[in-house]
Amino acid sequence: MERHKTLTVYKKTTVQPYKEEWLQAFAIGAKIVLPFVVDYSDTTQYKRTDFAMIFNYQLQTINVPHLKLRQTVQEKQENKNIFFFDSDVLISYSKVKTETLNNYVRIPFRDVYPDKALYFNDNFKSDRWNKFAIQKHIKLKEYRKDGDHILICCNRGSGGYSAFGINAANWAIETATELRKHTERTIVIRLHPGARADLKKKDYKRLMSFASKAHSIRITGLSKTEPLINDIRGAWATVIFTSTAGAMSLIEGVPVFVCHPSSYLNSVNAGKLSDIENPKLYNREEFLHKLAYTQWNIEELKDGTFFRSIMDRGFSKYV
Repeated sequence: MERHKTLTVYKKTTVQPYKEEWLQAFAIGAKIVLPFVVDYSDTTQYKRTDFAMIFNYQLQTINVPHLKLRQTVQEKQENKNIFFFDSDVLISYSKVKTETLNNYVRIPFRDVYPDKALYFNDNFKSDRWNKFAIQKHIKLKEYRKDGDHILICCNRGSGGYSAFGINAANWAIETATELRKHTERTIVIRLHPGARADLKKKDYKRLMSFASKAHSIRITGLSKTEPLINDIRGAWATVIFTSTAGAMSLIEGVPVFVCHPSSYLNSVNAGKLSDIENPKLYNREEFLHKLAYTQWNIEELKDGTFFRSIMDRGFSKYV
């Protein structure tokens, strides 16, 4: 008798109830569509399995149990057949970010880094993006004609997989210094709202010291209540390391310069920093239409819509 492949959904890779709802929905939908034995598991240890689902992992070693479990699964899953839950690229448009209603998760396969991950989003159509935009009240704006500042959006300190161990403040200082060689516009450095408070204060202090000695540089983002859109309005361009904050910038008509190839926005990178006054302007529709097939809401997981879509777009060869 042919052995059925197994999928383990690791409930204990989060401690937040609303995130557990996402994992449970993934398990329910997988059981409907995939020919797998699906285990929605309470285990805190790695289980030998053909496929796994975890929340995205941290780069550095952390002894917090749920984060350690993420790392362990990532390290021990021999075939790398892991689904990850990652953040909504357009979470800045969500009114409430810590609930499942009207929110989305990005679901990479085999790697959490966008330049290596599989999203099964080829053969895309525009209808999904149109529905997505209506639900999030997003309107794609024309590219800006002018702008009085350059916005630098920091990553979350130096922790987290997307920072690659590089401190956000150090990167921002180096980036601002390079930009100043090519532009006289004001430079706004925005701290990540989700950075750890203790590290954020240290970074803020260092950035304020740098800004006090530099020409036309100001710092924002110390408070979590400062909306990203406030810094994007009036900007000539936005510069990111890997932060998905650049997606809102792109939609608001402000081109994005990307400083690391693993960024989700690398395909719409406006150029080198030396090109800051002459950014490349892309047709953004293709990027957004593909984006819509990387992100799914909880009902689309639960009813199997996500799984049917990826089966039609290449995942079937893994089955």
